[in-house]
Amino acid sequence: MIEAMFLYSIRSAFVLTLLYVPYMIILRKESFFRLNRAVLLLILVFSLVLPLVDIPFLALDHQPVVQAARLQMVEAGIPVSAPVVLPELTVHARHTPAQVSWFRIVSMVFVLVAFAMLLWRIVQVLRMNLVVARGNLWHECEQGIHIHCHGGEVSPFSWMNHVVISDRDFRENGREIILHETGHIRALHSWDLLLLSAVQILQWWNPLAYVFASSLRDVHEYEADDYVLCQGVSARAYQLLLVKKAVGTSSYTFANNFDHSLTLKRITMMQKSKSSVWMRSKVLYIIPMATLALSAFATSEPTSPSGIAEDEDKVIKISSMMQAGGEKGSAALLHDGADTVYIQDGRQLDAESLKPLAAENIASLTVVKNDEYAKTLGYPGKTVILIQTKTKLDTLKVNVVENPGCNAQFKGGEAALMQWLVTNVKYPAVSQSAGVQGRIIVQFYISETGKIFNVRAVSVGKNEPQGGQTLEEMIVHAYAKDMARQGKTLSAEEAEAHKVAMMALVKEAERVVRAMPEWEPGYQDKEKTKPCTVKFNLPIMFRLR
Repeated sequence: MIEAMFLYSIRSAFVLTLLYVPYMIILRKESFFRLNRAVLLLILVFSLVLPLVDIPFLALDHQPVVQAARLQMVEAGIPVSAPVVLPELTVHARHTPAQVSWFRIVSMVFVLVAFAMLLWRIVQVLRMNLVVARGNLWHECEQGIHIHCHGGEVSPFSWMNHVVISDRDFRENGREIILHETGHIRALHSWDLLLLSAVQILQWWNPLAYVFASSLRDVHEYEADDYVLCQGVSARAYQLLLVKKAVGTSSYTFANNFDHSLTLKRITMMQKSKSSVWMRSKVLYIIPMATLALSAFATSEPTSPSGIAEDEDKVIKISSMMQAGGEKGSAALLHDGADTVYIQDGRQLDAESLKPLAAENIASLTVVKNDEYAKTLGYPGKTVILIQTKTKLDTLKVNVVENPGCNAQFKGGEAALMQWLVTNVKYPAVSQSAGVQGRIIVQFYISETGKIFNVRAVSVGKNEPQGGQTLEEMIVHAYAKDMARQGKTLSAEEAEAHKVAMMALVKEAERVVRAMPEWEPGYQDKEKTKPCTVKFNLPIMFRLR
């Protein structure tokens, strides 16, 4: 949760930077104040909202390939040995409960400072309310605006529908100051400051957030000054008043302060001619920039389990078999050939066996053209067509060779395999920190050429996924049952933390298997003329000392 908040802050700062920098370049000096304020408020809103938005249609569509690669590759027609269970490997690690990543430490510091800033802003609001409520010489309300006159030294300011002014300022320049603060109130500037404060708390570490705050306050003052001049006040007399009040007492962050320290810029803006109407079109820059920011968070590019990125040149997806095959069903898309391999729901079939398959029963069809990716599936040099059906064909039989002699082996034998695993398996830090340990059984295949493919964890501890259950769901379910046996109630946060820590073990076990070098392939005969595909189950025990 803490890390997620910090990541959200980083993303929010990215959006703010992306949208605000162009504003500084093309809009900051323009004199259409209301429009500039609207743009700045949009930037604030976008910086808070866009990091939370995820639009699926912006993402590249590689999901069918990823899903197909995860299918259980139990081939029919290709000799596959019965599962070979390898000796269990135990990975020990010292349990140090205080192991915390640097990212988590930074995230914790971020949250603590943000919380402190929130408390300070609350204190400021309370102080303002005390100033408004106490020490009044007199108070009056006109058109919903409350004016509070104070006997002591206080810098004129407005907050919501309240104006605070000292008795001295009221006697010397009361009309101009009250008109200025009324301009702030009419424009609802106090609500802008609340939104600004939320962004500043979220991005307290971002220098640009403070520059942005200055820009918004500047626009507020320009708007209020323009309101004063529109009420008939002499521009020259009002400018002299600003110079006189340039050095005032301390102000409040949440308030609109009359003696805001930008006197020269305010006078310059009053004397500047109005920007032309066509210059307003420059605000449209925010549309492509906001789209760019949104796409940065919404676009995702999944990769195959083998780490090979797919693109349109390597993978062709046919989303609608009915459209492509018409009334002829799937047969229109199939052809026999030694260079083509068909895998339907994880089982290899020939084209003839697939012809009876109706098009309406096909969920997706993917043609794998990338040779490197085909190698990971165990079919180098072939065009692999992966077919997923809506309802699996129960009539297909799996040809499993119950031949113990058909056995591939790690180069150097079992002892070399164990040594290689001991050297390369790492105990995940997140699992150590959470005090999580357990046994992972990784299933993988050795192809006829010795290639490793279809690596996947099939069990965690004593539990296997049941009835379409994912591995993650099984982990959470098993943990909840274990806690229930102990009479403990499992919270959503605890379940998520356990799942993350356990899945780290799963990913490490799968990673080390995929990283293994090629094996010596297995054969059905002593003459080694009939190669076979061999399935292995490798138990890896992660244990804390």
